[in-house]
Amino acid sequence: MPLSPRVNQFYFSQIRLGSRADSYYEYLLKQYLQTVSLDMYKGKSEHVYKEMYDEACKGIKRHLVKISQGPKKLIHTIELAPSRRDNRPEYRPYNKQDHLVCFLPGLLMLGVHQGKDELDQKKMTIQEHENWWVGTELLKTCYDTYNSTERKIKTIIESINMLLTKAEIIHFHPIGDPLSLKEDWFIKRSENSKVDLLDGRYILRPETVESIFIAFRLTGDAKYREWGWQIFQSIEKHAKIQTGGYASIKDVDQLPVVYEDKMETFLLSETFKYLYLLFEDSTIAPLDIFNTEAHLFPIFEPSFKSNLI
Repeated sequence: MPLSPRVNQFYFSQIRLGSRADSYYEYLLKQYLQTVSLDMYKGKSEHVYKEMYDEACKGIKRHLVKISQGPKKLIHTIELAPSRRDNRPEYRPYNKQDHLVCFLPGLLMLGVHQGKDELDQKKMTIQEHENWWVGTELLKTCYDTYNSTERKIKTIIESINMLLTKAEIIHFHPIGDPLSLKEDWFIKRSENSKVDLLDGRYILRPETVESIFIAFRLTGDAKYREWGWQIFQSIEKHAKIQTGGYASIKDVDQLPVVYEDKMETFLLSETFKYLYLLFEDSTIAPLDIFNTEAHLFPIFEPSFKSNLI
């Protein structure tokens, strides 16, 4: 949600976890994890960010996390779109989930673990149990959107439980609508064309494999390596081009593949880095030193503390 620098207030605009918002939530936790006190008994030094992160998680779970009505009952996120009723501002749910949101499963799991040597579920708080469950279930949803497409590669936007309409915009099914029970998610298209997409591209994004990497590091569950390997094989098969490099794909449900004439830089700096580390020794690069763009930052005693006035 944008903030006006002139009046120091938030604009009445869309609330989302995808573009223009994702890094904020991620840095709340990572800014906390990447600070430390020289006194080994004091632990982290910037507790204000952890407190803000915990409050953000409560709001996300309360307002933006839902369960699909389809056969798989997938955990997913929504957006809140601004509208007005009787000249009064309000928000209505918009049942859309960006690929960018798939950073969230790994973040929620990392927020519970926080670099501990072991994760003792018996010592988890209620909120930590909730965050861990939402994280693992949301990661299943992110992987499902790979595994359910014809080439098992991820679309930029997944539309969960929504019915295509003639107006070329997405409308929600009310709860109990039989149409919402047939499938958990699909890519929005026009009624007369397979070309008119809400956004069915695959641009080699890293968020899902980032969460898979974190989940494997925290659990040691081999299924996460299997998921990552399947995604890598799909990239090699469908996004690698003969002249060298890789290209974005215009429509994940179209064969033969039609490419966009570009390769995003985050393929090398993030997507492949996380896939490589997924199969590397788990002692390489601890999780608390990664920033939101997969750069490795040293942890040191800060000279300025944000939670002091």
